[in-house]
Amino acid sequence: MKKIFSLLLLLAALQMSYGQNADPARAAADQLIRKYNLSTAKQAEKAYAIQVRKQKNLSEIEALATSDPALYHAKLAGIQQGTQASIGRLLSTNVQRELYRKTQSEQRLLRAEKRRILEAQGVPTAAIESAVLDIYLE
Repeated sequence: MKKIFSLLLLLAALQMSYGQNADPARAAADQLIRKYNLSTAKQAEKAYAIQVRKQKNLSEIEALATSDPALYHAKLAGIQQGTQASIGRLLSTNVQRELYRKTQSEQRLLRAEKRRILEAQGVPTAAIESAVLDIYLE
């Protein structure tokens, strides 16, 4: 247990020394480690791998944001769903899974509320979809 705690402290110290902008995947993984209290080095490794994959996928579709916004939004939704599913599979304790379910529920509620408000304002569907995808809690 001391080794795991030492590893997590080392990871946090490395993040501080390199800065958050140096590796967005590391920063996101560290955030997941803290949020879900990932207690094993294996979970920490997997969290980092999930975030590296997410960052790679996001960089691959970046050009579509201006050239084909509809396709971009479809792919972004897929990346978000895939990342969330991977995070869900990563979690091993009941406390972690309950926090995950709570986060997913909160995200659904926020997205539904945003959709309702924008629809009431008569905002075009494409703009609504974009705004809803901006609400992402992982």
